[in-house]
Amino acid sequence: MRDNGGVVDAPAPCTNREERGTRRRLENLTQGSLEGRVFVVCFRLRLGHGHNVSFIAVPFEYSWKRADHFQKHCLRDGDFACATDVDYETRADAFMLGRRRITTVQCRRPQGDIVRYDLLTREFCVLSRGFIVTYFVPRPAVHGYRFNVCYLHMECRRIF
Repeated sequence: MRDNGGVVDAPAPCTNREERGTRRRLENLTQGSLEGRVFVVCFRLRLGHGHNVSFIAVPFEYSWKRADHFQKHCLRDGDFACATDVDYETRADAFMLGRRRITTVQCRRPQGDIVRYDLLTREFCVLSRGFIVTYFVPRPAVHGYRFNVCYLHMECRRIF
């Protein structure tokens, strides 16, 4: 897709080394090939002056789930300063697909879901079947555990 001024080219196949590295990280997270999977979206944006930015997105499974989580975690609870539900989804994508910081703990549930928690920023995210399930800042008053790390350990052992 290209706009009239030639500013946006999307979608484009992921070809360069950085995109392939992101694709490999996502394959490692989901334990499988990404070929033919609906959730892999690769965009190449031309920002002008010959600069291109490419990324792979891991969206929520349905747009109504994204909107519901945006309402709950951004507007009601104020976990993140997001203007739109797409902005919220972009933050969740960056947290799950970005390089793990030294303060980030990750585990895999028995059924294969990936749970990530950052000890410094207190971000918490769950990825299941290649889709983001939730992204929020846990609160002891809500989840009932004394510390967020206890909540993380409980979530890592959780079976659905």
